[in-house]
Amino acid sequence: MCRDKTTLVRLTKHNESGRNIVPVDSCIASEIQQLNDSGVVTVGCCCGHGSSGRIIEWDNAFGHWKGYIDPPHVLIEKGSKELVEELGYRPFPYYYADGQKHEVLKAYLKTGCLTEEDCFNWNSSEEQETPH
Repeated sequence: MCRDKTTLVRLTKHNESGRNIVPVDSCIASEIQQLNDSGVVTVGCCCGHGSSGRIIEWDNAFGHWKGYIDPPHVLIEKGSKELVEELGYRPFPYYYADGQKHEVLKAYLKTGCLTEEDCFNWNSSEEQETPH
């Protein structure tokens, strides 16, 4: 949802491809920018596109999986744990499909679209914030 809108966000630290400006789902971009501006090292994020809680199934090299679509969230480097907690988030371990943590934590965001209705309302809103 979010009509496939993205907004460019400046990262605290260059990502693996060497970029420090990346596209982020627009409905969470302002919050992701604020986290980076505060010194949090983000390594990924997703708004969930209004599908939070929906059951999904997928296959990968490790087997067949069933799970649910997460609410809006951010992945952070483990070194940002204390800072993100000071900002009012509750990070927890994040595991990749190979079962490894790779020193990454996950935290749910305070903004974003949980439902398709949220996405519709956000897209229709004239009060959409534009990150700096």
